[in-house]
Parts: sequence; structure tokens; C-alpha cells
Amino acid sequence: MDTTRDDRALALLREIDANGPFAVRTLLSRYDLCESDLHGLCAELRAAGLLAEAEVAGERGYRTTERARKELEQVRKA
Repeated sequence: MDTTRDDRALALLREIDANGPFAVRTLLSRYDLCESDLHGLCAELRAAGLLAEAEVAGERGYRTTERARKELEQVRKA
């Protein structure tokens, strides 16, 4: 998956795909990232078409896109 810059980005994407969508607050509690780093990482994934904003329990959050689901499936098959 060329659009993820590192293992942390791929792990975040996989987590959101498998168990999401997640509110930003939940992601902050699960990952050792400050808020600006998390939003920066999510912005990169959004720009790549892999994440989309979502409302989760009345809070801002993220969900994977169909493109992300297809690309992650290819990674799992490899």
C-alpha cells in the first residue's frame, strides 16, 4: 500500500477498517499520538482517499473508504 507513509499509518488504517469508525477522542486514547500528529496523519490518509470524516456518537471521527477496504484486502492476500 504505497499511500501509507509508515507502519503507524498502516496500523491506524487497519484498526479503523476492522473496528471503526472511531471518534477522534477514541483514537487519541488508543495511539501514542498527540492531537496534531493524529490529525496530520488522518489528513494524509484523507488526501489519499483512504479515510473519510464520520460522526461517531455525536463526535467528529473517521471511517475507511471503499478504496481503503479494497487496498487492505489486497495487502491481506499478499
